[in-house]
Amino acid sequence: EAGSFVLSITEASPTPDGSACGVAFEVASLPFEADGDTSDATADVNFAACGELFSGLGSADEVYAFEATEDVELVATLSADFDSALYALSACSGACLAVSELPGNDTTEQLALSVEAGSTTFFVVDGYSDAENEAGAYTLSIAEDEGGGPGPDPIEAEVVVSGFAFQPMELTVP
Repeated sequence: EAGSFVLSITEASPTPDGSACGVAFEVASLPFEADGDTSDATADVNFAACGELFSGLGSADEVYAFEATEDVELVATLSADFDSALYALSACSGACLAVSELPGNDTTEQLALSVEAGSTTFFVVDGYSDAENEAGAYTLSIAEDEGGGPGPDPIEAEVVVSGFAFQPMELTVP
C-alpha cells in the first residue's frame, strides 16, 4: 500500500548479562549470593589497575554492580573451580578498590572494602591467566562485614610460597 507513514526507532535497553559494567548483574540487597559460570562469558574486563603481575586479559569474566545507599563495610567471597580472581573497581576503567588472587584451582578468594553511600562498586569474577581462558563455575557472596574481615589475621594464617607451606611460630625476644 502506498502512502505516508512514520517510522520510530528506539534503542532497546541492554539486558544485564554480566559481561561488562554497563550490563552488570545487579546486587539488589545484602547479603547477596549468586551461582554463575564464566565458561560462556567473554574477556571484557581485567584487573591491571590492581597492579598484579597478570591481569586476566585472556580469561572470561562476569561483573556485578552494587550501589550503596549508606556507608558500609563489605566482605566479598568467591569460591570457584578454576584459577580465579576477584576484584572490586570504582568503574570498569576506574580505580581498583580491592583484589584477591590466590594461586591454583578450587580456591576461595576473599576481599574486604569500605564503600560510600551513593557510590557504585563493580565486583568482577575473572580468571587469573592472560594467556589462556581460566573459566568455570563459581559462587559469589557479598555481605556486610560483621567485624570478621576477610579471614584470619595474616600472622596467624598458614603462608604458602612457591609450593612450600610455612606454619606460623611463636618467637620470644629477650
